[in-house]
Amino acid sequence: MYIKVDTRASLSSTIMMLFSLYCIVAGVAALTHQVRQSDTCATTPAHRAPKPNPFKELSNDELTEVRSWLMDPKQSLRLKDIDEAGLKDNYIDSIELWHPSKADAVKYLDQDGPVPDRMAKVHVVSGADNPPTIKTLLVGPLPVSPDTKIDNLAEKIYHNAEIPWNAKTSHPGEDRERTNVISATFGAISDALNDLLGLPWSLSNYDTGLLPNNGDGSFRHPWVELMFTMDNSSMWFAYTGFFAQFDFSDQDTSKWKLRKLVYDNKKWTSTESFMDDYKAGKITKSPQMSRNDTQWALRSVKGNTRDLEDLPSPITYSPSGLRYRVDKDERYVTWLDWSFYLSYSPEQGVMLYDVKFKGERIAYEISLQEAISNYGGGDPLQAMTAYLDRGFGMGTGITPLVRNYDCSHEATYLDVNFYDYGAGRVKNDTICMFERDLQKPISRHYQSTDAGSTRGVAFELRSIYTVGNYDYLISFTLFPEGSIEIEVDASGYLQTTYYNPNGDAWDTRVSATSSGSIHDHVITFKIDLDVAGEKNSVERRDIEVVDSRFDWMDDDEAPLKQKKISSSVLDKEKEAVIDWDGNSGKFWLIGNQDAKNSFGYPRSYRLMPRSVIHNIVDGDKMDKNAKFADHHAFVTVNKDNERSASSFYNAFLPKKPPVDFTKFYEDDESIKQQDLTLWASVGFRHVPRAEDVPNTLFIEAKSALMLSPFNYADEELSRDLRNAYYAVADDEGYLVTDENGINHEGTCSTPAFEPLGTLPY
Repeated sequence: MYIKVDTRASLSSTIMMLFSLYCIVAGVAALTHQVRQSDTCATTPAHRAPKPNPFKELSNDELTEVRSWLMDPKQSLRLKDIDEAGLKDNYIDSIELWHPSKADAVKYLDQDGPVPDRMAKVHVVSGADNPPTIKTLLVGPLPVSPDTKIDNLAEKIYHNAEIPWNAKTSHPGEDRERTNVISATFGAISDALNDLLGLPWSLSNYDTGLLPNNGDGSFRHPWVELMFTMDNSSMWFAYTGFFAQFDFSDQDTSKWKLRKLVYDNKKWTSTESFMDDYKAGKITKSPQMSRNDTQWALRSVKGNTRDLEDLPSPITYSPSGLRYRVDKDERYVTWLDWSFYLSYSPEQGVMLYDVKFKGERIAYEISLQEAISNYGGGDPLQAMTAYLDRGFGMGTGITPLVRNYDCSHEATYLDVNFYDYGAGRVKNDTICMFERDLQKPISRHYQSTDAGSTRGVAFELRSIYTVGNYDYLISFTLFPEGSIEIEVDASGYLQTTYYNPNGDAWDTRVSATSSGSIHDHVITFKIDLDVAGEKNSVERRDIEVVDSRFDWMDDDEAPLKQKKISSSVLDKEKEAVIDWDGNSGKFWLIGNQDAKNSFGYPRSYRLMPRSVIHNIVDGDKMDKNAKFADHHAFVTVNKDNERSASSFYNAFLPKKPPVDFTKFYEDDESIKQQDLTLWASVGFRHVPRAEDVPNTLFIEAKSALMLSPFNYADEELSRDLRNAYYAVADDEGYLVTDENGINHEGTCSTPAFEPLGTLPY
């Protein structure tokens, strides 16, 4: 199709004419789509990965095989089923893939080397040992054969390899013992609870989630805040302001006991002293949440219908079918010269490997490392809260995605599976991917001699993780000119607490009886960049203001004050401890100093943060276990024994974590032309507000990091896109263009908005 545009007309007239023409074409296409609908319109084109995926998570069959082999008495681990294990027994806590080393994987992917061995990482709680410990084992190769063996993986990957038993998470046997102690404690003050809170003690009236407090692992002193038992999400506003701290240290449950009770900012060291004060009338009753009226706390629709909101909202769809390919068996994806393998970890969630653009690897690995939430508050629970969500089920918290709402209308969905309480478990529809219209051009210029505009599109891989009250939406987005963006958005419910009239220094009142406390979300990613090869360096470009004089200036002219670029290539790891300049006074580049573009510049990628923070509080509750979050980013030499910035058990050992991230850069190795890893955090500081009820909003609680080509090529890399407009004025002053072979009428109808039915879980 050729279009002639009079360049003598105003720009607005030109745009209106083009828009009208588009509407006519689109309208005709819409009328004809119904008879041209293809069965393949909503499915990805057939595709096979170039090689089997060496990063694919263990299948349920593999998980079952590993478990059965370890349970065999021949392995001498003396294991029991987790459901039957007591505190002094051994049991398997988790099993997952241990990814191959980068050297083995690259040799396989790039050099036709052997397929890397399939290996499993296994956490075993060894309660029968003396002293009781937690073991991190390496089991393989798989499938099980006479060559399969067990190695001590902890010694290879942890700085503190001896993980104390007190760092363990609870299991059914421990749950029963804890419940006995908690019930005995609150049962002794049940009459007072009935008067003060409105209900007597029972497990059906109250929930008692625990906040760990383990220090270096020599003790366990968790905190509990009583919550009313609710049958819906209003539970997150059902805190009562009644706290207890227990001593659950070690295995002798006869020594488990109450350490203190806290209510109305007062403390008691026994139930007897509490009841004495209660009977003496020294304890003031506080108003409690109405358990009958909870609609205000739910996400359900309320209020009058807005004008035209009874119509379905706009959707994006591909008029001639999907433009990306997926090998679902091997979890291999391609889109517009991008390709990558997918993996999933029950600790870390969705991971990308071997990310290539136009045939060159840009990143070997992009993966979530940790998500911390550090709170402030005036009560024990808020003041002591410092979550590392990897240990609180971040990866296994991946949730089924609500079709038509959580992802694009025509998204492709994948499932995940993981080891859960002795068996493999599948969660359906937990990863979605789709191409999306940016609703703006990726580039544009218009003038009377020529004009151009390129359709803006991107490809997004998305998953959502629900960790307790919060929902984290994590997106990996690819752009057609070579950029990669990692974005984290937060929604879900506040971790509220009982409203404290004197708590405004920490809290915002969000309901009649609850407050939300100030807190941070810092989410750290590993980005193993291989820009123009494995050997990379870090370049910093400082933007300075200087006084300049030039030979072409007159002698009596004052110096010109202007900006100037000062470049340096960093030498050591400690120089690459990065805090972003809020006014873009520094540009940070990672690239190959030995690989130049045609103009002599190192082929590089630029790091571009968007609304990020880092952790500003450590202390006892987050002493050494989250040092990766103390700055915006770090660059270290890539090492196989420094695969991850955190570990599952870092969450429970703030004083003596298995992984101490400071060790990654304290040796201050050279980072010039080395295989480097970028550890970068995104996040947001959350001061709660009334509008966080019922839920915090994804569109506001968000943060991102973009990595974009910077002298990586000789020109902008979307020039080969055909969904683009370029016109040149002819002799009569009209802009003349064609459609580059694109049929804008399409062949597919709008996809149907199908009923949701029952959500998978």
